[in-house]
Amino acid sequence: MRGRTRAGHAQFAPRSPRSFAVRATKRAVQRALDLHVRDAARLESYAQAEPSPANATYELGHHYTDASGPHPKNAWLYDTPSMEPTNNIGVLFETTAVALEGAQQGTYYGSVKWGLRRNATGTLSAEPFQSVSQGAPSQNFLAAADAWNRATTGGTLEARNAPTQVHSRTGGGLTPAFTITQHTVVESNRLIGVNGITYHFCRVHGGPQNGRTGYILATDLRDRGDGGATIDLPVPDVHTLNAPQTLNDGVTGPLRYRTALPAGTRVAPASGGAGNAPPTKVWVRVVDGPSTGEVGWIDRTAMMDERP
Repeated sequence: MRGRTRAGHAQFAPRSPRSFAVRATKRAVQRALDLHVRDAARLESYAQAEPSPANATYELGHHYTDASGPHPKNAWLYDTPSMEPTNNIGVLFETTAVALEGAQQGTYYGSVKWGLRRNATGTLSAEPFQSVSQGAPSQNFLAAADAWNRATTGGTLEARNAPTQVHSRTGGGLTPAFTITQHTVVESNRLIGVNGITYHFCRVHGGPQNGRTGYILATDLRDRGDGGATIDLPVPDVHTLNAPQTLNDGVTGPLRYRTALPAGTRVAPASGGAGNAPPTKVWVRVVDGPSTGEVGWIDRTAMMDERP
């Protein structure tokens, strides 16, 4: 069986046919890293030429084996994180990968963090590229995924006022440049803050100013509310172990795993369950660490909700 997935920064090598890619953030794919995940315990970055100068452009990848041999295809994404050059700021991204279809649908394949900081003198420094997890991403990411699932994509933006003022950038401030008529459609490329006030940097679509760009006060724009539904990200109910556990300890039956799990291991309740377990046990899937993907029974009292 071959599943098809959606979007972004990664390439995987599962044991059975599957297409994978990365998915995150409201722009359908998250930000600018290419990863090659060779197994559940190791993330390995690789250099690659920019596949496209367009923003948030991606191609699906896969890695599976059939009778004719292995079939690898690198997934890629090109995107350009950007911000206004303000001092004393920092941006930290978390990028993850997830199977969207197939036998492993909903399974995360690890996440990494990366970013940058700009100090008081304007000097940039990179945040180290580090592994966050070998399975389910952090609670910060999962909280964002939950918000994503409850939201819709941004709809068509239009000018609220008659007329609506558009500004140009002059030094560190903004000055009036031209106006557009009420209900003119604009495309927002990014948000900026000027003296604590939020503006959209927009391109005008239609009307006498068609094609021009400039900055529009956020409150001077209106979303028509025609955005579509998002494709849900999995949000597993992650718990951590408050004591060491051994999968399927004391449970009889045809059980595959007898792995010793240390305290702090991240697990999530799972459906199914084999063997003859007492009601004090709960069937879980390990969602992080070297035993990611293993399932079995553990003591119910050993589970502690990871969410704050």
